[in-house]
Amino acid sequence: MAHSSKVGAASDAMAAGNGVDVDNESMVAVAKQHGDKSALALNKTAREVMCLQGRIEAFLAVLAGERRYSEHTVRAYAGDLGAFQAWCERCGLALAKIDHRKMRGFLAEMDAAHYSRSTINRRISAVRGFFAWLVETGQVADDPLSIVLAPKVLPVLPRLVARDDLDMLLDTVVATTPEGLRDQAFLELLYASGARISELAALRIGDFDATAQQLRLFGKGGKQRLVPLHPLAVYRAKEYLEHSRPELAAAAKLDSLGSLSGPGGPGDPGGPGDSNGPGGPSGSDGSLGSGGSGGSLGSGGGSLGPGGSLGPGGGSLGPGGSLGPGGGSLGPGGSLGPGGPSGGSNDAPFFLSKRGKAMSPDSLRKLFKRCLVAASLDSSLSPHAVRHSFATDLVEGGADLRSVQEMLGHASLETTQVYTHLSIAHLKESHRLAHPRG
Repeated sequence: MAHSSKVGAASDAMAAGNGVDVDNESMVAVAKQHGDKSALALNKTAREVMCLQGRIEAFLAVLAGERRYSEHTVRAYAGDLGAFQAWCERCGLALAKIDHRKMRGFLAEMDAAHYSRSTINRRISAVRGFFAWLVETGQVADDPLSIVLAPKVLPVLPRLVARDDLDMLLDTVVATTPEGLRDQAFLELLYASGARISELAALRIGDFDATAQQLRLFGKGGKQRLVPLHPLAVYRAKEYLEHSRPELAAAAKLDSLGSLSGPGGPGDPGGPGDSNGPGGPSGSDGSLGSGGSGGSLGSGGGSLGPGGSLGPGGGSLGPGGSLGPGGGSLGPGGSLGPGGPSGGSNDAPFFLSKRGKAMSPDSLRKLFKRCLVAASLDSSLSPHAVRHSFATDLVEGGADLRSVQEMLGHASLETTQVYTHLSIAHLKESHRLAHPRG
């Protein structure tokens, strides 16, 4: 009776096609009853596909968690392993059946589809890393890619920003506004440190050390490195922190206050549910934000208006007045918040938008493109081209590769060696121009 009920349940699940996971015993029973061997084969293939997908997801979780790969890198792995999984599904391949011959078929299919060599190499690298993890964790016995060679990729020299163009770019920003001071500091730090755009977006106030003239950056995998800065870059960063960032930070504070302000009723007493705070009087005209001399805001009971206090800090909001527990003054040359002159704590974001929000990598890329357009330069250049220029200028200036590797945050010296090719190309061009028989 139990056997027949299991067969019936399995048959119903197959007929419905609703994706119910049916155990192998049930499927065997169905196949025997109906003489249908394809049902068992189909279910087995579905199980193997799900097994591969689950293992890929587990591997991606390891990359993001244990190995601390960046979100961008994990996303790239997911795309490449997704392509590998799709190929396995098309070929009906189980993980245990994949050997070096099958992997050569994967290579051949990508080559026939006219994928570039760099794309093929990247996908093979992702699959190689996946199988290395499977072997390491005992999920498979052998690595099918251990004897498979990826196609050779011709070295492509990175794109640079010419020295004269860099000078134009750095000099084009007019530093007469808070945004101008910020843009100037961003460009100087970008070229002075050779940082990735994601590293500058993640920069915190405490990562900049004006006294030691250095910048602390967190690269791929959260690896920390210290990069020295030249005096001009330090000066631009200090100018931004002292004179621009406080105003940008104030924009966020005032923006949030604006959502609290509005014309209130005359003399309504505050209650626990009021925006005025618990039990505090609303002031002579009950307005909050429009200058009521006694209007209370928050638990501090302070009034908002000329010389009025704001929140638990008791500081006044206005020219020379304090805002928040830091007591920093808000106004010309004034500081904002507990961090002193920068307008924030050491853990606060370094670069702020005009609305006082932390700038993302995309917003910094857009800022960079605006600067390129303002300097009448090629707008297809990327911030990474400035990083390449930084490294090439160091190598051409005589810096040793190990030092350049450290400053760039490269895990392998081979990655840094591309800049020696650029340097040699520069020397050859100099030789051609200077030699009498060139």
